[in-house]
Amino acid sequence: ELGHGSWGTIYGVEDNPSVVLKVARNSEASFPSLAEVDILFRIQSPYVLAGDQIHAPGDFLGLTSASMAIERADGSFEDLIPSLGTIEKGYLFSHYVMGIQDLHEAGYYHLDLSIYNLMYKNDPNYPYHLRGLVIDFGAAIPFIPGHSLNVTTSMARTTCNYASPDAITS
Repeated sequence: ELGHGSWGTIYGVEDNPSVVLKVARNSEASFPSLAEVDILFRIQSPYVLAGDQIHAPGDFLGLTSASMAIERADGSFEDLIPSLGTIEKGYLFSHYVMGIQDLHEAGYYHLDLSIYNLMYKNDPNYPYHLRGLVIDFGAAIPFIPGHSLNVTTSMARTTCNYASPDAITS
């Protein structure tokens, strides 16, 4: 077990270290939201976590819940901060901004954007060999460009008393 959230638990995959398996906590939960599935599997951005495969209950020995294989991150931005200089921090932060921009261009608000949902991958194709990834789209909702509404108070979706910066308007 690598971690857990409100919908499921994240496990490493022995025979494929490039992905993790996100497993529903119970057999009644098929997937956290259609928005999360759409984001993981449709948005093609190097800065947004990518989905690999969807698995029905029973696809794996002993699993009675639905699961998704998703791109594996190498660590959290929060844990990496102490070892980075100002330029490297800014470089990675620019990836998170581009990831959120890609999410908005696809028509979604993240709604749970915090340091805990910013990860990185060691990637030799990028300067400093780091690529920032925005993760965890379970609270994401679609929006209609040009229309403003109060998305943070319509229902409890994320951390209490928290307003995601990507949903705040002037």
